[in-house]
Amino acid sequence: MKINAIVALGMASLLLGCQSSENLSADVQATKSEPVMSVADSAHNARNSLDWSGTYQGTLPCADCEGIEVSLTLNQDGTYQLIRNYVGEVSGQFTSQDRFHWDERGSVVILSGEEAPNQFFVGENVLFMLDRQGQRINGQLADLYRLIKQ
Repeated sequence: MKINAIVALGMASLLLGCQSSENLSADVQATKSEPVMSVADSAHNARNSLDWSGTYQGTLPCADCEGIEVSLTLNQDGTYQLIRNYVGEVSGQFTSQDRFHWDERGSVVILSGEEAPNQFFVGENVLFMLDRQGQRINGQLADLYRLIKQ
């Protein structure tokens, strides 16, 4: 009688073990489904998520002067004021005012009425000047092409 109970218990364990691996195999296959693609949240961008309006200042590199002191004010109504002060031998101050618009992603402002480079990537309390193709400037001087919010 003890032998029958042991055999029955062994058979039950064996059956449960087999059933368990079938479920495990099904779970593994379910886990191996197609990868999940992460999609950028277009509802959150610099235009609607950051406090971007205000005055940004910095000194940009200059090929034939000591630098260009820049003050750029972006207003909530879509207008800007750009003041450039050339420092050194070729000195002079230039002021321009016009409208700006955002790129389709809402992360770059484009200054109307200005020749390229006239685009700035908007970050948290900083503007990064972009090159003529609208790309971030790379290289040793890359950190100098930014304006800090005042």
